[in-house]
Amino acid sequence: MHRNHGTRWRGAAGALAVFIASAASVGPDALAGITLKVGPADKHSQTKQPRSARDRRTQTTNVAYTQDVQSDGEVVTVTLNGWPVADLKGGQDTGLISYAVVDGANHLSVTIAPPAGGKKPGPADAATVLIQRDDAPPFSLKWRADAQPPQPLPLHREITFQSGQSGSHFGPRAWQNAPPVTLDAAEQAIRAQVHRFRDTLNAKDLEAMVRTFAARDREDARAHGETPQQNEAAARADYQEMLAEPHWRMEPIHDERLQYHLVAGGRVVLVDYGDGRHVLTTVPAPNGDVSAFDLYLSLINGQWTIVR
Repeated sequence: MHRNHGTRWRGAAGALAVFIASAASVGPDALAGITLKVGPADKHSQTKQPRSARDRRTQTTNVAYTQDVQSDGEVVTVTLNGWPVADLKGGQDTGLISYAVVDGANHLSVTIAPPAGGKKPGPADAATVLIQRDDAPPFSLKWRADAQPPQPLPLHREITFQSGQSGSHFGPRAWQNAPPVTLDAAEQAIRAQVHRFRDTLNAKDLEAMVRTFAARDREDARAHGETPQQNEAAARADYQEMLAEPHWRMEPIHDERLQYHLVAGGRVVLVDYGDGRHVLTTVPAPNGDVSAFDLYLSLINGQWTIVR
């Protein structure tokens, strides 16, 4: 089993009502070779989660935003409010993207480019992007190589949609008020903080673990319509279950492999080993189980804090 973010995965399905930012950008000529539609949701995303979180989610649920991106080899990138929510070079990528949604206007950017390495699309290739929200029409974008007239690649679309309707709330996000940073000035402090996170988890200190993920979990609670008390109790139970595993031990951090990526307009720094490889992971248990933790950090009140 692999735990995303080290904690909870949620099942979600639905649709997203979108408003096109510029009518000219989606005129008849611009849409040749693709399908852009608003209509009933036709896919559902399934995710795994620990029992305690799954039971909790049946009690209080906010609107969930999900994506389903598919490609026969074309490079598909999707960003939401500056967050990279998909970077696909063939295959399928599905999941919850509520973490990148803010109250009010949201900006979605989609690019479909030719296959990597200078390859040409196959004659029957297709690429699709489906963004969904519960109980509302979805946004879908589809490109086909055999469309007539043909649509050249790369294909780029900018879309704006509104959230915060139907009593849903996604902000203000902690990272929205964080200052933009430059990597040259931040890397040393971030690296030191990542080591502190690793030491906290390796020490199996439950209270310190709750504090480490408190900012992220508070935003998670807001997006899912929970009270802070509900969220802290459920998070504490999840972390206690994880730390109770007899073989729990963190892998060492390899400073020479650390990579830093600015997202969300430079207000968030992703730390990984490249290509999405996690830095904070547990040593595999005898049965192969591994827990991994995303490291999306913002500078909040002068301290590098995990916000996702």
